[in-house]
Amino acid sequence: MGKKADVILIETRRFEWRPLYSVVNNLVYSATGDSVATTIVNGKLLMDQRRLTTLDEERTLAYLQARSDATLVRAGIQVKLNWPVE
Repeated sequence: MGKKADVILIETRRFEWRPLYSVVNNLVYSATGDSVATTIVNGKLLMDQRRLTTLDEERTLAYLQARSDATLVRAGIQVKLNWPVE
């Protein structure tokens, strides 16, 4: 008693879950991380309906992109695009 659990809730109404004859088989052989809808770790809600609750996703994505861009500049690497992008 008094123990905290780690729990994930899986969304089975997704294409990778079809056909659904055995939940266990689909979980093992077909499901991906995209199937996870809600995550609770040590009693704390970290993701609710595929939205992170402990950080600002947009701010984090912008920060990661800026750090990646700066790393490429420091390394002198230019990314060549194979397809034209306008």
